[in-house]
Amino acid sequence: MLCVFLLHAKTNSLNHASSSLAFLLYTPAWAGVWIFVFLSGYFLFKGFWQERYKLTGKGVGQFYLKRVLKLLPTYYVTFLFAYLLFSVGKPLNPKTVLRFMFLGYNGIGSLFTGMGALWFVSTIFQLYLLTPLFAFLLRPLKNKKSLTSIVLLFIIAAGLVYRLLSHHLNLDWYRHSYTAFYANLDIYLGAGLFALLKQQKGDSLPKQYLVSARILSCCSLLVLIATNSYVYFSQNVDMLFVYRYYLPSVYLLSCGFFAFAFDGMRREKDGKTRPIDFLAGISLEFYMVHSIMLHICKPLWTTEIMTLPIYIFYLFSMFCISLLIAWLLQKFVQLLSFGMTKLFYLIKNICKPKPHNTTE
Repeated sequence: MLCVFLLHAKTNSLNHASSSLAFLLYTPAWAGVWIFVFLSGYFLFKGFWQERYKLTGKGVGQFYLKRVLKLLPTYYVTFLFAYLLFSVGKPLNPKTVLRFMFLGYNGIGSLFTGMGALWFVSTIFQLYLLTPLFAFLLRPLKNKKSLTSIVLLFIIAAGLVYRLLSHHLNLDWYRHSYTAFYANLDIYLGAGLFALLKQQKGDSLPKQYLVSARILSCCSLLVLIATNSYVYFSQNVDMLFVYRYYLPSVYLLSCGFFAFAFDGMRREKDGKTRPIDFLAGISLEFYMVHSIMLHICKPLWTTEIMTLPIYIFYLFSMFCISLLIAWLLQKFVQLLSFGMTKLFYLIKNICKPKPHNTTE
């Protein structure tokens, strides 16, 4: 969330004063998306490996229904919200609108303000559609640790080769190496195989090594993001090439190490919602609305040059505002879904044929 938010906040504000630590605020939004893709693949494939989702007609149907209810109501409400704010009465490109409505928008072609980042919803939904198929194809690996590792390495290598080949063929990076669902398949499938490896190995490390692994995984991921931030801040062409074409594979490995170290960590069951659980619960809504809120509040920040403290205050304020709107959006969609469910059952009961009274 922060990787995406901080860079989008930067692009929606005037430059702040230079500082030796300013590069840490140029977080890699592209990498934030790769992390989102990894997390989605990890937990959804984990659901299949643990058989929360069955590879049967009914099980796959339940999987799709949950994904639709989680994603689409929020997506369409956000779409309508942005349209009412920015584009009422303005002509819209019908083809782009259709691609948006039917989850085929890949970021190419403008629609209206605040919608650019929602290409990710189309991409992740297309990956959702393929998840049961890949879970079925990978199911023979469930009891084969060595073969799972080999397939994982093959997928990582295939993703890297594809990106470098797309560059060699002069394919547009944004369309063919970043936003397309097939360009993210290696991250998504790799995450699923990391989840399978975790299930196969379990908590095999002794506690003292597990703590070290968790510290090392945190540090490696944070150093990777900080280094990536510096690359983006410097705008060095050669380093940006590394960022675009090599680092997705590095993020896959780093996130896999992180998930492998932390998944299965025991949690206190005291009935309380931890801050990280709250943020995780509204991360999708936050992703959808933060660009809209940044555009709405942009006129409030008219200072030509922000000092670093003022810029940090700007970031904190916009983060809190976006968080609040994301929470309200989540509650509104939940209320809307509850109302539609009640209406469905009401209509179903009304239309249900009444049994005829019979007498002996």
